[in-house]
Amino acid sequence: MPTSYSCCEICDITLANRPIIKLESTLLCYRCAKSEEVKQNRIVSEKTELINQSRSNTYNKEIEIYNKQRSSILSNHSDDKGCLVILILASIFMISHLFSNTRETVWVVYNIILGVIALGWYIYITSTRRENEELESELKQMKKAPNQPEIQYAKPVEISIFHRPVPTDSTPSNNYRKEVLERDQYTCQSCSAKKASKNLEVHHVKPQSQGGDDFLTNLVCLCISCHDREKWFGHRRKYPTTIK
Repeated sequence: MPTSYSCCEICDITLANRPIIKLESTLLCYRCAKSEEVKQNRIVSEKTELINQSRSNTYNKEIEIYNKQRSSILSNHSDDKGCLVILILASIFMISHLFSNTRETVWVVYNIILGVIALGWYIYITSTRRENEELESELKQMKKAPNQPEIQYAKPVEISIFHRPVPTDSTPSNNYRKEVLERDQYTCQSCSAKKASKNLEVHHVKPQSQGGDDFLTNLVCLCISCHDREKWFGHRRKYPTTIK
């Protein structure tokens, strides 16, 4: 085996008769790859959370500035609702009393008052239209409201099986279970717990359903609980015994 991947890059254990897991660009034994994946994914998640928080804080500041500018413009162009109410009430009052008195002098007074009210309506409508045009122009000159930042999702670290050519004339051992347990020192390569032989199982890193072989370079020792929950490389336990 080439010396470039003869040992795990973390624990320095030999990989000559073990599966080699490639974590990003690092070649590791199965046990170190398991713990390192959790550690690196946690780091990636924390960095991603900080990025999202920073983007959110920036957006909140920008939207606050935008809302303040918009509110300032709107307050400077507020409608004169008091004048509108007075005009409406005056118009209703004059129309309701228009025909209540037919004396000529009263008609003259009513006509004058009606003229004043009509002039008031004209001034109000004209000024309101001008105010709206100025308001629209100022709002157009404002910067657009900031867009809600997209959420960045943490990208899991990449893991893969480092495949090595198997000699065509070699055959798996008939007693590979014992060899795997002894090689891994009766220690689960996922949770690192030492177990009795009856509580340990041999796991095919590349599933047999995908063509995984029975050589030691594709086998690791897992406790029953970890084996039931193992999901790397498409592994799914058909009949788990520790999962309800």
